[in-house]
Amino acid sequence: MPTKMADHEPMFLRLPEELLQNILYHLPPQSTVACSETCRHLQKLTSEPLLWRHYCLTIFPYWHDQSSLSMDLSKPAPATDWRSRFVDRIKRDGQNMGIFESLLKTQQGRLAKIEEIAQSGYEAKEMLQGYMKTSDEAEDVLARRYWAEATLGLLNRTESLKIWNRLGTENEVAQLSPAERSPDLEESLGAFDLFVLGTKSGNPDEIGKAMDDIAAEIKLSIPDFDALNVEQKSVFIVRTLRERGVVGNANEAEYHAMQNNFLSNALLGHDKSSLPLQSTAIFVSVAKRLGLAANACNFPTHIYSMVATQEPDAIYLDPWRHDRVVNTDILHTQLQAVGIPTNAHDQYLAPALPRDIVLRTGRNIMRSWEEQRRGALTANADVDYDLAFYSFLWSVLLVGGNENPETNIHRRRSYLPYLLESFQTSFPEDAGLVEHYISRMFEHHPNRDDFFKLTTEMRTGDRNARPIMRRDSKARGVRYRVGQVFQHKRYGYVGVIVGWDTKCAAGEPWIAQMSVDALPNGRGQSFYNIL
Repeated sequence: MPTKMADHEPMFLRLPEELLQNILYHLPPQSTVACSETCRHLQKLTSEPLLWRHYCLTIFPYWHDQSSLSMDLSKPAPATDWRSRFVDRIKRDGQNMGIFESLLKTQQGRLAKIEEIAQSGYEAKEMLQGYMKTSDEAEDVLARRYWAEATLGLLNRTESLKIWNRLGTENEVAQLSPAERSPDLEESLGAFDLFVLGTKSGNPDEIGKAMDDIAAEIKLSIPDFDALNVEQKSVFIVRTLRERGVVGNANEAEYHAMQNNFLSNALLGHDKSSLPLQSTAIFVSVAKRLGLAANACNFPTHIYSMVATQEPDAIYLDPWRHDRVVNTDILHTQLQAVGIPTNAHDQYLAPALPRDIVLRTGRNIMRSWEEQRRGALTANADVDYDLAFYSFLWSVLLVGGNENPETNIHRRRSYLPYLLESFQTSFPEDAGLVEHYISRMFEHHPNRDDFFKLTTEMRTGDRNARPIMRRDSKARGVRYRVGQVFQHKRYGYVGVIVGWDTKCAAGEPWIAQMSVDALPNGRGQSFYNIL
């Protein structure tokens, strides 16, 4: 017979333990904590590591310490204190929300606060995406959306530059952690996507997940896939990718359209078009997941894929154009046609380093930007062209090519003024990135002190209270007012004035770069800050 205590036990607790555990999986963590305080039996059940691991994985889509998380996931659940990990994460999210709310209340110290949130990495991404969707009814809706977008942009660019910075060594030492090793082709190109990502999907992890899914589908689609030889596997992969529309370009007229330069557009976008370089990168990444020794080769006029075989020679494919093996005699003929001597053919038919493909992608982005600027391409509202151009500038400066060191330095110096101009006028939140990468890179540059001066002035201005500039007799030449919406007569864009100066207040490098003194009234006329 049941004991007296059992007679008073709630019917809920008489359910089988397995069923109680399953119910807890459907409760929010707050309810689980409340249940744990009712009796010892529920306290025991709600302390199960598997339950808190479930909460960690389902409630938080992004974790900054992804490698540490993956390591914990590979262990038995009891080996990790998942409840403590969950609680720590809640605390960190609360701290980030507090920092963000504080930057909205004052104009001072915003730069430092943005950088502090960005240091949290992807853990802050969901919070920032939420602020970017602030209701139109909120009193400070524009401020919340603007600073959330600026902070998320800095976060994404920080992660991107970490990837490219690792490309400089091409280090594949086995003792290094994944976060320290030189990135592969897919991660190196995914760094470009981080610049233009915004709230859309398409970071390197999401690109990798899309590649994983495609490879798994290909493996399941043909029962005897492993029995095929290398050529048969390669052709089948290309054919499947082309059927899915993730390689190739359906619209030849928009060949150099900006969106075609990004892997996420081909894998996750609605039009799924790409340049040959991106098509090759997708094939190479999927083929490697299926056990093939695939690489891109840095052919001078077109990007091809190569796959090593048991024979002395590799096979070559062109996933962007067709699903057939390319005759190597045709490749040699093409190389001769562009003036490459026969004894140098092998270097263009060999595997390319990811850094070379990154530089080539940067040049393609630059060409897309130029063609769009002169009206040869239709602008795509899904791509921020300024951010795409900014990604090109950073890739040129951060990723060294195969040229000799002096050529690399010359190339970097030629693009440095453009990057500093973009940083100063559009991305001041990147002050820490300029200090960390650019100032260190140009340690012996004669104008190195100017870099520090630029960021130091920005930080000083950010810490100090903004002076109130009232219109007086000195401001008679300031024709337009803060808040006025306008359309530019020459370029046609629409903006709003957020500030003004009675004369050009920029530094000499910017004045020279923008040919200010060549204007009818030179630097003495009024200048406006606009959004």
